[in-house]
Amino acid sequence: MIFPFSSKVDSLFGEGASEQLGAKVKEFGCTKVICIYDKGIQKAGLIDPLIDNMKKAGLDVIQYDGVLADPPDTMVNECAAIARNEKVDGVVGIGGGSSLDTAKAVNVLISNPGNIEDYFGGPGTPHQASKPLVLVPTTSGTGSEVTYIAVVTNTTRHTKDGLMGPATTANLAITDPALAKGMPPSITASTGMDTMAHAIEAYTSTQASFISDFLAEKAIELTAKYLPMAVTNGDDMQARTQMSFASMLAGEAFNNAIIHIGHAFGAGLGATHHIPHGIGCAIGLSAVIDLVADLMPEKVRRIGELMGLELAPNLTPKEVGDKVSQKIKDFNKELGIPSLVDLGIKESDLENITKKTMADIGFMFLARKMESDEAFAIIKGLYAN
Repeated sequence: MIFPFSSKVDSLFGEGASEQLGAKVKEFGCTKVICIYDKGIQKAGLIDPLIDNMKKAGLDVIQYDGVLADPPDTMVNECAAIARNEKVDGVVGIGGGSSLDTAKAVNVLISNPGNIEDYFGGPGTPHQASKPLVLVPTTSGTGSEVTYIAVVTNTTRHTKDGLMGPATTANLAITDPALAKGMPPSITASTGMDTMAHAIEAYTSTQASFISDFLAEKAIELTAKYLPMAVTNGDDMQARTQMSFASMLAGEAFNNAIIHIGHAFGAGLGATHHIPHGIGCAIGLSAVIDLVADLMPEKVRRIGELMGLELAPNLTPKEVGDKVSQKIKDFNKELGIPSLVDLGIKESDLENITKKTMADIGFMFLARKMESDEAFAIIKGLYAN
């Protein structure tokens, strides 16, 4: 079997790693950077120490705190205009996936002309390398710090579009599990299930390899064990550290194996109803198992075992799939993940959600082809459950 594998981002990992932020940014030759984050983590008290750290290292820091969830293209363009005007020579993103994706997208525009909409479309839309990019996650889930993709909301088409390339790939990811201590249980749960979705979808992707499988299996095992602990006690540093590690492993797995229908569904929900990404992915994850149970019976069994299920050897692939799918639903319930009904989704919304799901690039990497009527039936099933 021949397959490519690439670890695209250098990482600094461990409790207290963020104390090296200023020094590490300086190592790239930066003198003036834009620091991108949202008001939520500023209120949580995470930003000021990191800004002070960079200033003490001799950096001039321009701050942008206007990041919005599911970052809209208009906001990205606004932030990039500030960065261009200030002539920054580096970009620092701090926060969850929205802040990190905003930093990536802004980095595209600093050294490339036009607006961010000009670069939607993934690898078919080239851009040149830009400024040094350092990403500091404060959640344990998105894995954006180690991936080469940025996701931005297209406010004209009402879709979530991806862009990728040298400017959306960080030069350094600094993962400090202590920064995640301030996350409330609901965000801990939803971002943690994003990690689980990355791992399971990479594991069941058509692009999976021995190495991505190895990373995904460990991420599934760690998430199943430590996510409930982190949700129950946010000050549990062992749980926080293991979840930060799981997020990084799952990000590397999907960097190379690519995710599919669970994330496509999450993107569809985000585009139509601005549902938090991790929640959408968590809800869609049982459908991933249902769809691949007969195609990848050994892998589905292994997912169940990693999540703590004891599965009799004489079970059929469908029986195993049903048990693993139910385990994921039970895990979501244990974590407090809401249902589609809880989120206020109406049955009349499902057709539009299906269209947005099928338009997502991740839909291409499902292990078998699917027509719109089947996709609609699956999403209707998620709604009923």
